[in-house]
Amino acid sequence: MTISIFYPFFLFLSFYLNKKWSFNHKGHIAKSVVRFLIAYIACYLLNVGALKFFNEYLGYSHLIVQAFAVCIFALLLFMAQKYWIFRTQTISAPIKQNL
Repeated sequence: MTISIFYPFFLFLSFYLNKKWSFNHKGHIAKSVVRFLIAYIACYLLNVGALKFFNEYLGYSHLIVQAFAVCIFALLLFMAQKYWIFRTQTISAPIKQNL
């Protein structure tokens, strides 16, 4: 019950703090929210899949699997936020050609 209440709150807090503080993103909020949710849902599903595969199928300890998963998915989520969710749009200047 507790996780059901607090998980959405902390997910929203994570989005807000990463948008404003970590990445100083000024882009469209709706697009960012959708991408953020896609990234977090994908990592959640991959995490569950990794736990099932390595623990139930291969027999590794769930603690060890989850320890590796936390590190890997934290890195993946950071990369997703930096290069996909909160990426900065750069406007390239036209190239001046000499005739």
